[in-house]
Amino acid sequence: MPESVYLAQLQSATTFDAETRVREIKVETLILAGDADIVLPRQNSRDLTGSMPNAKLEIIENGSHMFFIEKAEIKIVIKQIPFGKTHTIMHKCGYTGSVYVPMVLDDAIRGGKLKRGETVIRCASGGGLI
Repeated sequence: MPESVYLAQLQSATTFDAETRVREIKVETLILAGDADIVLPRQNSRDLTGSMPNAKLEIIENGSHMFFIEKAEIKIVIKQIPFGKTHTIMHKCGYTGSVYVPMVLDDAIRGGKLKRGETVIRCASGGGLI
């Protein structure tokens, strides 16, 4: 990874804060967390769920931090995502964990790729959004 991308990733991870804006997400949202995640405390996912009016938390049994890669039933769902309709900013800032989600949504909105009323499916690891 180029040094500039790595430094941008570090800056994004340490300075981005969407805690106050999360409350504005009104759409139904399913938050998944692994019960065996040793990277992020489950409380992060609980706090995130509690901050969003229509969020539901599901705990994945025997799920680690990367359960969406390790669990076959989750991989089946992910394979059905139409990747031609996806949006990424990895080339701009690298991967920043869960903070990546609001960053990529913001970029898609500002770029006109995502408009009001459209459905969004997201996949991200961890509960570090807050």
